[in-house]
Amino acid sequence: MDGVISLLKPRTRAYSKLEGDYTAAAMSLFILDKIVIVFNVLLFIIKLPQNN
Repeated sequence: MDGVISLLKPRTRAYSKLEGDYTAAAMSLFILDKIVIVFNVLLFIIKLPQNN
C-alpha cells in the first residue's frame, strides 16, 4: 500500500501545481480583462468632450 501511495504522490503534486498555474493564468486574464475595460471607458470619457 505504501508503494502505491508513493507512486501517486508525485503525480498529484504535479497535478496540483498545474492546477495552480491554470488558476493563476485565469486570474491574471480576468484582471487584464478588467483593466482593458476600465482603459476603454477612460478613453471614451476623454474623447467625449472633443466630439461635441
